[in-house]
Amino acid sequence: MKLISLALAAAFALAGYAQAQTPAQTPAPSESQAPPSSSSGAKISHDCKKEIINLCGHAHGDTMKECVKDNLDMNKFTASCTSELKAHAPPKPSS
Repeated sequence: MKLISLALAAAFALAGYAQAQTPAQTPAPSESQAPPSSSSGAKISHDCKKEIINLCGHAHGDTMKECVKDNLDMNKFTASCTSELKAHAPPKPSS
């Protein structure tokens, strides 16, 4: 009887180890899902990205956000790019 208990315990231990080694299954992002940082599912056009790079260089993160905001405030983007950027802007926090 002890041998059966020991065999079962070993089987469960091996099963648990094998499951722990398997990477978690995450669903692949689909085109219809919006990225967490944008408010809509549409992506920024290539032309608009070129405008951003021309005005802001290859900045990243908060530096890029500040540069885009400053250039929007000074109307340095084309009308189509301005509308795309405003559509992607995160919602303003309510005070």
